[in-house]
Amino acid sequence: MANNRKIIAIACIVIAVLIVVGAGAILFLNKTPSGTTVSPTPPTTSQNTNFKGIYVFNGNNTSTFANDPNIAGTYLGYYWSQLEPQQGQYNWSLIDNDMQPWVANGKNVILRVSTSGQYKWQPPNSGNGTPQWVYSQGVSSVTETDHSVIPQYWNPTFLSGLNTFVQAFASRYDGNAHVTAIEIGVGMGGETKPDTLSNGQARMQQWLSIGYTNAVWWNTIQQIASMYTSAFHKTPVALLPDAAFIAKGKGYSESLILNYAVSHNIWLQDDGLIANRTLPSQWKKVPVISEQRQDTDQSGDTLQQDVQAALQNNAVIVMIFASDLSKSENQPVLQQTAALVRH
Repeated sequence: MANNRKIIAIACIVIAVLIVVGAGAILFLNKTPSGTTVSPTPPTTSQNTNFKGIYVFNGNNTSTFANDPNIAGTYLGYYWSQLEPQQGQYNWSLIDNDMQPWVANGKNVILRVSTSGQYKWQPPNSGNGTPQWVYSQGVSSVTETDHSVIPQYWNPTFLSGLNTFVQAFASRYDGNAHVTAIEIGVGMGGETKPDTLSNGQARMQQWLSIGYTNAVWWNTIQQIASMYTSAFHKTPVALLPDAAFIAKGKGYSESLILNYAVSHNIWLQDDGLIANRTLPSQWKKVPVISEQRQDTDQSGDTLQQDVQAALQNNAVIVMIFASDLSKSENQPVLQQTAALVRH
């Protein structure tokens, strides 16, 4: 009996030693040579076999990060008034010059041309996104509280002029190997809402006075989207849906726009990327460009959380603010995400 007790005691000691040694081995394997723990689990693309990487999102079209190996490209945004200041006279050199540093480094761009915007975004162009020659032909407008001039998007003269511009835009850039996608410039800042600053009865009355109804605006969204799908045959185009309809009334919601995009095989762009956000089912049916709502200092997210949320919502491109791309603590996540791109 005594011998049995000794054997049991020895066995317990051996097991305890093995547990301690094993735990030490596991701890060692999870340390870098400097003794710090390794980076969090890398983001995964799940079903996104066409993931194209992280793109820079900022409002000044700079070449910062053009030679960063972890960055796949950038967003470049313009206004119609910049690119066609006089009817039929196009300033493509503006885009070409901005693209050049990225192209030279083997990277790609996303292009967006808007017809209106908030003045503060890219003054003075964002406050006057539609060329003056369009208004001179009789197109009405709404002047915002920040003095931005917003066009009567559904005016036939406006639509005709915009269609001619989109055709020229496509002739220049459709099929360009360094243009990943073209974002459809519908309303304010290119999104599907006519006016992001509109609030109160006085502002609504201005829109009503120049013919706004939800039905009119829905028809206009489709007309502008159709311009792009008819002009661009090689380069994908993307819609930027939001709470698009500014008048009260049932039957008009973002789902209309999402269903339209899916049925026409149009990419979608989510401008509200934050952690732990699940999008409606339509977003799973087409490629998605996912843009941070805020940088992580404002949102409280980590960059890894934002990237993972984007990938879970079908993103093929994740657009990140330059401020987050500059942080040293974010470099491991950027490296891990860059490794997911299939060349």
